[in-house]
Order: sequence, then structure tokens, then C-alpha cells
Amino acid sequence: MSSNAPAAADFYLRTKAVQETTGLSRTTIHRMVKSGDFPSPKRLGVRAVGWLSSDLARWREGRPMLASIARPHRPLPKKSPPQGRTCDGPNANALSSHPFQK
Repeated sequence: MSSNAPAAADFYLRTKAVQETTGLSRTTIHRMVKSGDFPSPKRLGVRAVGWLSSDLARWREGRPMLASIARPHRPLPKKSPPQGRTCDGPNANALSSHPFQK
């Protein structure tokens, strides 16, 4: 068995499935393939390519987790309401401060 042959449990994923599993766009995938940061697809036919599931699994395992995902969520600081306005009604401030009113 050659080293290029897929393993028994290995299967090919087409472009749409790769986009869905990685969350990357088609353009980003092809840009990353070109730069060597993503596995190359295998030719399945004249106009068809696919990625081996084992290649994608190795890529996913070697990819560092983003810091924003690894950090726990911190709530945003609360903002105080704007000063100088009252809340008497839904349009109370809008009507009194309209630029065309005298």
C-alpha cells in the first residue's frame, strides 16, 4: 500500500463540506492552500477535488486555539444614561429638540 492512498476509514470531503466543517470561505481555503497553511486537495476527476478527512484532522489538531475563544467571556461595562435628558415619554425629547421648531 502506498503512502498516498487513503486509510480504510478515510474519506474525501468536497469543497462545500470543507467550508462547513472549518468555517472558512472558499477563497480563504484556496489562499491558505497556496501559502502552505492548509492541506492540498486531491484530484478526484477532471473537474472535482476533495480533501482527505485525515489531512483535515491533522490540520485541525495542529492549529492553535484563538485567544478570544480560549478566554472566558467578560461582560461589557455598563454605560450610564446620557445626562440632561428626561424620559417622560417616547417622543418627549425628540419633539422639543427638533431643529425646525422655534
